[in-house]
Amino acid sequence: MSFGLTKVFSKHGGRIIEKWIFDAQSPLVSAATVAELEHGRHSIIFGTKDGHILCIDEAGKEVWRFTSGEKLSTVDSFFVDQERVHSIDAPPVVQDVDMDGKPEILIGTEMGILYCLDSGGKLKWKHDCGSSIRASCAVADINMDGKPEILVGSSNNKLTVLTGNGKKMFEYDTDSPVESVPGVLQGKKPLIIFGNNKGTLIAITPAQEIVWRVELDHKITAAPAFFDDPEEKRLVIGTLGGDLVCISEHGEIVWTFKTQGSIYSAATIADINDDRKPEILIGSCDNSVYAITLEGHKIWSYETDFWVTTTPIVTDIDQDGKLEVIVGSYDHNVYILDSRGTYVLDYVPGLSGIVHQSGTYSSIITSDPGQQTGKKLYQFKTDGIVVGCTLLPRNKPGLIVNVKSGHVTGLDHQG
Repeated sequence: MSFGLTKVFSKHGGRIIEKWIFDAQSPLVSAATVAELEHGRHSIIFGTKDGHILCIDEAGKEVWRFTSGEKLSTVDSFFVDQERVHSIDAPPVVQDVDMDGKPEILIGTEMGILYCLDSGGKLKWKHDCGSSIRASCAVADINMDGKPEILVGSSNNKLTVLTGNGKKMFEYDTDSPVESVPGVLQGKKPLIIFGNNKGTLIAITPAQEIVWRVELDHKITAAPAFFDDPEEKRLVIGTLGGDLVCISEHGEIVWTFKTQGSIYSAATIADINDDRKPEILIGSCDNSVYAITLEGHKIWSYETDFWVTTTPIVTDIDQDGKLEVIVGSYDHNVYILDSRGTYVLDYVPGLSGIVHQSGTYSSIITSDPGQQTGKKLYQFKTDGIVVGCTLLPRNKPGLIVNVKSGHVTGLDHQG
């Protein structure tokens, strides 16, 4: 089911239509990942709550399925949530980690197993991290040897680093579960940066030397997003306390932007208004998506009817030469917004702000006459909570929407 909202004040109208729908036959917890497993062909890979890893093609047809279920001992079965024990809570990462010229698929489970599959869905190796993996791993060359390493956090207070062949290089112990996506700040000496459930953001070297710690006071589940300031590298990261915090590469808090709800996912950094300077986009559980300057000032916000936990997507979905911002909401809708927002007056020109008194005339406005706000271009209604939106990159971009009910939907702009 879909409906489209025609663009207001635009020669380009159209609507967002459902091209296909795939039933995973299990609830979904996170977004899919789109990647070229074969040259020239996009594949859509995602995990389910019952522990399956699926690959479907651009037309929504199943290509392969891998079952990740590990057997539980009788004792272990008494101490786990049977409904979640095999759950896959984060999108897979697709990258050539063993440098064989072919991409691998990395995905973790509630059982604490990180699986590495080949492009055909066959197991290459697996590593037991010892406790739940609830975030995607990261892949980066952290020791500058020309080979990628794999970084993954787990609920037993550890960040584990593996080689591309699945061999453990080291484990770094913290004092709290790691449910955030690690990030690597590249430079002369790469820094591994990750948050934990106590709200501590930690930067270490590949030699496991701590460089800095920043206490953010609230649980961190998002990945850091990096950008370059004229004088240094910086990052922004959200917390479940509702703060988006900007931190320098030296571990100093530069600014904090406060929302009224938890921030679960990473920010997106993109130039959305053609000023040759990136902006920051973030979703919050105060039901809103925000566009923010690199200095931490709000440009605009748009309010949905429920939580926004997906990472915003920036693309020209309707190919009108202008960028749009796309988010999914727990209110069952996908929203496509004008990236520039729109200016809304708080008064009616010629009426409000003009005070008439006997013998007196004034047209002085003593406060800002309006504000920049988000502008909705299109809206698509799904059959449940939207847990992830993914861009399908091609000549005419598409969207892949994952819904908690288990449905994966392919969307296109028509018109």
